[in-house]
Amino acid sequence: MSEHKLQQLAKYLRGLPSALAIKPSSESRYNFKNFEPDVDWIEDIGLVGAVNQQLEIRLGTRADGPIEFTERGPPVEALVNVLDRYTKDFPNNVLLEKWVDDALAGAIHTFSKLETPLPDWGVPSADMADSTRHAESAPLGRKRGPSLTNTASESVPVAKKSKGKAAIQTKLSGFVKTDASINHNPDDLIDIDSEPESKGGRPRTTLLHDVTRSCKAISSGKMRYRCAMDGCQQSWSGRRQASRVYNHLLNECHHVDSEMKQKIAKATSARTLHAQLEDTIDDNDSLDKLSKAEGKKARALKVNQAVLNLICGTGIPPTVVDSNEWKHFVEALDSTVHVYSSASFAETYIPAEALRITEEAIKKLSKMKNLTISYDGGTTKRVESIYTIHVTTPDSRQSYLIEGSEKSGHSHTGPQIAKEILKVMDRIGRLNFSGISSDSTGNTRLAREIVAKECPWIIILPDTCHLLNNTAKDIGKLGFFSETISRLRSIVKYFRKSSFAKRHLTVFRIYVDIKTGLVTVGDTHFLTLYHSGSSVERCLLPIKELVERKVLTLTSKVGIYWMRKRDEVSSFENGLRQLVRILEPLARACKCLESSKATAGDVYHFWLAVLATYEQLIKNNNDVDGLQLPDDVINEIRKIVNARWHELTTGPGKSVYVSTFFLDPRYIKSPIFTLKNTNPISLRTTIPARPNVKHVRTDSFMHAAADPAPDPRNAHLRETMPSYVAVGKYLLGLLTEEIRTNSAPDVFNNYDDAESIVADFRRQFTAYTCQEMPFVYSPGTEPRDYWKKLVSNKDASVLAVLGLKLFSVVPNSMVEERTVSNFTKINSADRAKQKASTIVNITKVKQHIRRAPSTRSQRPVVRFCDLAKYVKDEKPAEPDHTNIQLAASATLFGNASFTSTSSPGISSSAEPGEFMDVDLDGVDEEQELDDDLWEDEDTEEEENDRKRMAAAREVASSTVMDIEESEGISLQAPDLLDLLSDSPTSRTMAINEARPKTSKKMNSREPKVFQVSDVQF
Repeated sequence: MSEHKLQQLAKYLRGLPSALAIKPSSESRYNFKNFEPDVDWIEDIGLVGAVNQQLEIRLGTRADGPIEFTERGPPVEALVNVLDRYTKDFPNNVLLEKWVDDALAGAIHTFSKLETPLPDWGVPSADMADSTRHAESAPLGRKRGPSLTNTASESVPVAKKSKGKAAIQTKLSGFVKTDASINHNPDDLIDIDSEPESKGGRPRTTLLHDVTRSCKAISSGKMRYRCAMDGCQQSWSGRRQASRVYNHLLNECHHVDSEMKQKIAKATSARTLHAQLEDTIDDNDSLDKLSKAEGKKARALKVNQAVLNLICGTGIPPTVVDSNEWKHFVEALDSTVHVYSSASFAETYIPAEALRITEEAIKKLSKMKNLTISYDGGTTKRVESIYTIHVTTPDSRQSYLIEGSEKSGHSHTGPQIAKEILKVMDRIGRLNFSGISSDSTGNTRLAREIVAKECPWIIILPDTCHLLNNTAKDIGKLGFFSETISRLRSIVKYFRKSSFAKRHLTVFRIYVDIKTGLVTVGDTHFLTLYHSGSSVERCLLPIKELVERKVLTLTSKVGIYWMRKRDEVSSFENGLRQLVRILEPLARACKCLESSKATAGDVYHFWLAVLATYEQLIKNNNDVDGLQLPDDVINEIRKIVNARWHELTTGPGKSVYVSTFFLDPRYIKSPIFTLKNTNPISLRTTIPARPNVKHVRTDSFMHAAADPAPDPRNAHLRETMPSYVAVGKYLLGLLTEEIRTNSAPDVFNNYDDAESIVADFRRQFTAYTCQEMPFVYSPGTEPRDYWKKLVSNKDASVLAVLGLKLFSVVPNSMVEERTVSNFTKINSADRAKQKASTIVNITKVKQHIRRAPSTRSQRPVVRFCDLAKYVKDEKPAEPDHTNIQLAASATLFGNASFTSTSSPGISSSAEPGEFMDVDLDGVDEEQELDDDLWEDEDTEEEENDRKRMAAAREVASSTVMDIEESEGISLQAPDLLDLLSDSPTSRTMAINEARPKTSKKMNSREPKVFQVSDVQF
């Protein structure tokens, strides 16, 4: 069929209307004569995906309507050759077949728009005739018969239901790939030009009728109404409902433009309970002056608003309010109050409240600078894909869910995701953003690169928690640990399934004072292997006692039968200790960096701590209390960690981490930054005196202009401090983009040209590194506060703009993980039919309710020891023989209330030969562990990551941690080991100097436009 369509497409492209210009290949926006998919995209998303990307870039997205050709000639006609080539290489590929249909429909649309007859094509096949007719009479994606000119009172023929395979094929003949769900077959609908006027009821809503069309079902003759947006196929039965239609247009329809969305948003905002309550009170001087009827109405609105908050804040199903128990509860409190139905909450009031919250958030965020945008995807129980987009503030680090887009019908390609991100940025203001963060799957990585190319001042910050998690996965896949992990899995599964074993383990733990049992591990939990392993290690003592004392009688069919052999238990215990200890630095760093208050400097600091801890573990490997891992395993672990370290720090823009850490005034004089002594005889390093500086007056304040002689301090730092040069280069590149956009007019407008700004940056960067005034650090000041104060200081303002930006962006996308986790909680198995838009709206309201009212929160110290009470696992208890005896007695003689039932494969200790009962529900702290977390098969993305990292490990060092001397970083600094330890023995000493003084606020004028040439540090 594709060959037949391609022949027709070739005919149409050769005969495109003469009104279109003919352009040579060098000027053509299409230029299919030299079509080749991008190599990087092929690597990321495969050949078909890359071809799809290139076609979408050249032909335009189809989401906004049919393709429209704007030129003609050989570069356009060559499209046929491209489609012919790839449809033959990939036969029956739905994506490529869809491009053939869309290109043909686009050609027909172009003829129709230019009012030019189609070239003679003879007699096309039936399905092509349908395609042509629908392309001329309806927008792309809609397939309805011709509109009726008669009134609704005239009869519409009702088609008889046909049977058999032929009838089904006929019904499917008009089906095309769609990007949205539908309620009714669009081919079965006929538009009606007019409808009978209502003789009563509410007055007609003009906006509602503007965005809908009346229609009838051919098969049944029943009235329906449909979305009037070009390309949308959604329709509904019954009478028009504003709540249903507006919710569809705001949250589900992919064909509505921004202008119409604004109109609908304005209309919806008046429908919120919040707005109605305000109107009720605003119309009167006070609540005391309200009439009885008005007071009753206000009370009912307040109660319903509270019920809405209850539904969203707790995640209970809205259908609770329809139950008799709920009605009795409300009646007992106040019989005069009427609570709305679940349908009203789900379809009207919750969407309206979510829209109000989003609009208020956008107004608030549009007044802020240095915002961070993050994004991720998830899937509901209804198997609908949702892409969430959050915006996080720089100071309080509060996150706002701005977009939860359901895109199940779209390919989740990098350009498509980038398009959604840029839409959100445009609503707030692109220049308000400074950072973008996400995980590093192929599409999400490509999306942030596209956004950064479009907005070059944006800093790319891949989620560091995913990187730490992937490092742990790599180590866990080493063959040396395979038997330990297999046995670890058998223990967890056994105690997950057996209620008998769970109960006895719980009792035993209490006797030996082990406070927590097997930990809960969810799908989105990082470092599952470590947390599962450490929980088993913690509970291993009571588990061994239960087996040795035959409280649990194990047969050969039981997964932990191997625990009857002491030598195998001892081997497992040693292997488990090795596995847990080798993953512990990654787990502790990950737990600390999950904080919304973390900075890019923290990421660098903790990764250095991870490297230093591994260096110490490897150094002590052969000691009596060391890990005693084989040399080849040690070498592989080094390679894995070094490869992931280079993934974080090597490449364009990745100096952001060391640069942010360098600009942390708490550590600029720490031994982490090494100094080279250029004089091998001298034991001291002397920094030259500050050069004479003269000042040049501008309209606003004095700024420094150096003498022609170079600054000796700068030359000295270049020779002795390697990190000074690397950081300086990155900061200068960052400053260049800030100058181009004039992101800080209060600072940059005081300069005549870009060269003057760069000159002051050099001086200020040198002064900061030497910790001269006004950069002297005062202990207890947070880095962002430090730089924020210096923005208004004439001797520090240029560098402070960069420091403030770097300490404002968020280097993780944990807010996305938390939101998707909330989706999972709301969208439980018994609520699997929830629409994606309902889940998103409930989450938006919940975030608003839970969001702290304060605008700023103090960033806590994120060292592991400071988080110990939240994340540190309890150490395995030492054997207490008295308690063990008591526990044994309790488990052997105190279980008379248990009734054991048969279950194949797990034996019971109650009676030899019987089987334990299986209970899949959690008991006490013994929580379920999802089986899919233990599956050996990699996802496609994990497989791609594995191949990419395999190549990186080939060049990574297996003998030392890959921190080269040229980087100027020392892993021997004691602060690094303290960072991940249980009880730090030393602290990095802060510099006890006076706080930097600030000058008065500088004049604010209209932003200047600076011409910036390439500069070198």
